[in-house]
Amino acid sequence: MRKHLSTLSSRYFLSFVVSFLLLVPSILSGSELPPAGEQYAALADPNPAPVKKTKLTEDMVLIPAGDFTAGMDPDTGYQECLKHAKSCEPEWYRHEAPVHEVWIDAFYMDKYEVTQEKYERIIGKNPSRYKGANLPVEKVNWPEANEYCGKVGKRLPTEAEWEKAARGKVNTIYPWGNEVESHKANFCDVNCKNYAKAHQFDDGYKTTAPVGSYPPNGYGLHDMAGNVWEWVSDWYNKNYYQNVPRRNPKGPVKGHRRAIRGGSFGNNASGMRIAGRSWAHNTRVSRRGFRCALDGPLGPSSGMEYPEKNFFAPAFDLWSLGGEKIQLFDYRGKVVFINFWATWCVPCKTEMASMEKLYRQFKGLDFEMLAISVDQDTSLIKPYLKEYNLTFPVLLDPGSKVARKKYKTAGLPNTFIVGKDGIILHKALGARDWDTEELVRVFEQLTLDN
Repeated sequence: MRKHLSTLSSRYFLSFVVSFLLLVPSILSGSELPPAGEQYAALADPNPAPVKKTKLTEDMVLIPAGDFTAGMDPDTGYQECLKHAKSCEPEWYRHEAPVHEVWIDAFYMDKYEVTQEKYERIIGKNPSRYKGANLPVEKVNWPEANEYCGKVGKRLPTEAEWEKAARGKVNTIYPWGNEVESHKANFCDVNCKNYAKAHQFDDGYKTTAPVGSYPPNGYGLHDMAGNVWEWVSDWYNKNYYQNVPRRNPKGPVKGHRRAIRGGSFGNNASGMRIAGRSWAHNTRVSRRGFRCALDGPLGPSSGMEYPEKNFFAPAFDLWSLGGEKIQLFDYRGKVVFINFWATWCVPCKTEMASMEKLYRQFKGLDFEMLAISVDQDTSLIKPYLKEYNLTFPVLLDPGSKVARKKYKTAGLPNTFIVGKDGIILHKALGARDWDTEELVRVFEQLTLDN
């Protein structure tokens, strides 16, 4: 399959599909492919992946894996400050450079800042200065924020995760665009008592606002700009961006101050910029709160895999069960679901019904399902399909040459999702429930986008 879409398009597909094998990681056994000529044997998965609890991810948003552009030209931050503040210094913004590309694995992010009601229910006290059950908890230091997230089964986000989530699929100065606007975030406006107030704006609050008072960003997250500063897990270092890891940066290994992000009700309008960085000592201040994150279903414990680089799906041509020669290239411009299976594979059987439902739902759209059988006795396939009422296309690979040599398949079932540009977006060893609501939404997006 040829590469015919832009780099941006392939990244878009990758970031979406990384979210898709998501809430239902495999807990079923797989079947191992033996060396050529030997008898097949079943092999149980020695490390079954845990299923995420729905309650844990309630009021969280799944941020898809993929690249994003982090940081900002320091002059942009300086010029924004000059628009809205009386005192600005260029050096305040140098730690936001250089602009760089970062890959972040899929993760969950709290939709809202942690409220006082939630914090008090878990920790047993409310340290906030500005009281209100649905106001963000504040006057918490970093250990206290970290403790809360740990007690509810989550963690603080990394600084890079925070910025990816704050961008909300856009690359603008602010979450809503490139200019400051009223009623978009809680910052130091006409209601504010600080010297940094911007008289031309009115966000409706003097201090903290109830969480969710302002429109969400592109990911559905509220208050990623303003209200309270948010602790992240990283130590702060002003030079960290000079040599930041390309994938999943977690900040300096040690330090004396922690990074905070997002600005607060006491900061000037330019402090709402997505790329804005700051730091704090381990003190309690009424402008600092937090929200929690959680590893995505494709994290280290999930048992799922996706390529670290963009690899094109290996080309092949195989006979169909109906006697037609099929080439992968025939499906260029479509999302292709490639599944290696066999009639004797018990785990394969468990996912066939959901594959059939997925196939019927997307049949006729920019989607194709290719179920490649590695059965040596191909006469078993038609009765199998009839018994389980399966209608999706089946290709024949009786010598496992495509499965073994081209796709390096070590067990069954083994599934590869190929984007419209021919790049392998994801692979999964073991059975899955393919027709969940979450997966259907992802495939809808994949098939609709160019």
